[in-house]
Amino acid sequence: MRIISKFHDYYDVFGNASDTSRIWKRETSSLLPDMNAPFFQDTNWKYAMAHQMDAVRIPVKNANYKYGGLHGCDIDDYRRSLLLFCGEFYPFVRVADTICWDFDSFTQKIDLQSRSFNRHSTLFRREDVEKNIRRMFSLDTVLPRFKTMNLRYKCPIILLDIKEMELGPVREHEKGRYCVRFTFNPCLASIDFQKIIPPFDACQQLESYLFNELATQDDPPDEASDIVKRDSHGFDKHSFKAEPGKPKRSRRQHDD
Repeated sequence: MRIISKFHDYYDVFGNASDTSRIWKRETSSLLPDMNAPFFQDTNWKYAMAHQMDAVRIPVKNANYKYGGLHGCDIDDYRRSLLLFCGEFYPFVRVADTICWDFDSFTQKIDLQSRSFNRHSTLFRREDVEKNIRRMFSLDTVLPRFKTMNLRYKCPIILLDIKEMELGPVREHEKGRYCVRFTFNPCLASIDFQKIIPPFDACQQLESYLFNELATQDDPPDEASDIVKRDSHGFDKHSFKAEPGKPKRSRRQHDD
């Protein structure tokens, strides 16, 4: 597979620059889709696409719980992102300049052990916080139909993350401040995806997906020969030739 792109990704080394039959023009773009569209909604709000990246609230170190811990404390918000690669989802969480692909790497990065939990809190008991963190790296709530978005948008790689809208200080708490953003064909090296799928395997999966699942099959050209076309209409090699000494027969005379 030959890859034509404005940027270099970690799996490009296994592309074939001389391949003229399988060419992928990798172009990056973004979209803010309408999350109210029926495709992204569900009768259970927990399964709606917009809910998939809801923030997980984690108490800070030495958090000061108000009113006995019933009304919250200082927190850090973390949201997961979803990478849809060739029909499969891979969740991750950004923490500063680090990409965390699992529960252990995330909890180590944020130093969960030093956080101030409160067993009297309705939100910040340790077991509840850990449960919410594990949910970020789980795909239990991702509906099967969402995996078809690669086909829906005819794109093998789609990154779903949260974009914070610039609404200003007056509207900062209003609904719609955070929107789900789709990025098509992002640079996977920038999110350390090589930790999940090695370069060779990634290139092979992309080539297979692009030229099988995403391939568009056009109607084949009509390559039937003149002889086949003639015979299919009931004529033969003598139909349009005049015998010696006789005039050439017309099509009407032939049919009679």
